[in-house]
Amino acid sequence: MNSRTRRVAAVTTDGVHSTDQFARDFPGARDRFLSAAEAARATVASYAHPLDDTLSCDTAFLPGDGKWVLVTLSGVHGVEGFCGSALQTNLLRRHRSGPLTRISQFHVHAVNPWGMNSNSRADDGNVDLNRNVVDFAAPPVNEHYHEIHRALSFNAWTADELARFWSFHQEFVGRVGMSGWNRAFSSGQYTAPDGVMYGGSCPAWGHTTLVTALGSLPDELTSAVVIDFHTGIGVFGEALLLPRRLPSAAPLRAALSGLAPSSRLLDDPHFPLDVRRFSGLLVDACESRFPDDGLSLVVEYGTYPPTEMIEAMLFDRWARFHNPGVERNHHLRLYTPRDPVWGRRVHAQAEAMVDSLISALTDGTDDVRL
Repeated sequence: MNSRTRRVAAVTTDGVHSTDQFARDFPGARDRFLSAAEAARATVASYAHPLDDTLSCDTAFLPGDGKWVLVTLSGVHGVEGFCGSALQTNLLRRHRSGPLTRISQFHVHAVNPWGMNSNSRADDGNVDLNRNVVDFAAPPVNEHYHEIHRALSFNAWTADELARFWSFHQEFVGRVGMSGWNRAFSSGQYTAPDGVMYGGSCPAWGHTTLVTALGSLPDELTSAVVIDFHTGIGVFGEALLLPRRLPSAAPLRAALSGLAPSSRLLDDPHFPLDVRRFSGLLVDACESRFPDDGLSLVVEYGTYPPTEMIEAMLFDRWARFHNPGVERNHHLRLYTPRDPVWGRRVHAQAEAMVDSLISALTDGTDDVRL
């Protein structure tokens, strides 16, 4: 841990987190996370990005009892990482209170530091890390993506081009339905390196770094609650829980179901955003490390309407290939709103979710019971 001065996240006097806790740049987010890890006396490891050693993925480990560990991920989608970073920092600050005292914690900060620093969702190779855990010898086939790619491959960012895209969108949804659109646009594609949701042609740096980091954990940790924090999908300020791997442990399943009314748990295979239909999510890389049992959740905190967020992804892709020097600060505002109500909701729901899930493992005792 270096000795440079670190900026401390602001907290209001009544204990409610202010929006200042959401950092506005990668160095600030990293400083806050490392400061909290240092204060918690966590074991810290840093993995420098090969293109820039000022960018890194950092991990913080706090030991607990038993075989269970809480694993959190932030910054898998780069610019979305500022919310997850703040939530991880808060968990480190709370590690001596409540159920968190009775379980190991492993927080992986900025899995995609290049994207987080550049206000982009994808990594430096335009790879979407959340579509990168696949068999590259036989990658999944996205039969309709080529139609979408033609519609979004415009060279100029103009109102006319966007209008043409939305006209195509309306026609496409009319043919295949909204579920078909979401599968084609969001499930991952492996044929267009200059497209959206590109899963890559080999394991990306963020993917291999996560696997390496998980390999550093003690062997006795064989079960995990894995939470991958994201923003940009859902109702403003509300958590959307998207299960990828469901636990066999009944108390943990019950706790997950109990979160449904306030967090809009989506465990319906027919829902358009069922992540079990998506290819190569990064939480899949955790399953082999935790073979006994586990829960894997992708958690989305809603920001702005879908049309705005789709256009943000289109702009991200257009800027990368046609105007790489363009300012992208509006991406930061879209994925981490500067709205105190949004900030309070996100923090409160994250704390309640984690406490509920970990309480299911401990049953209010000093020992992990599953």
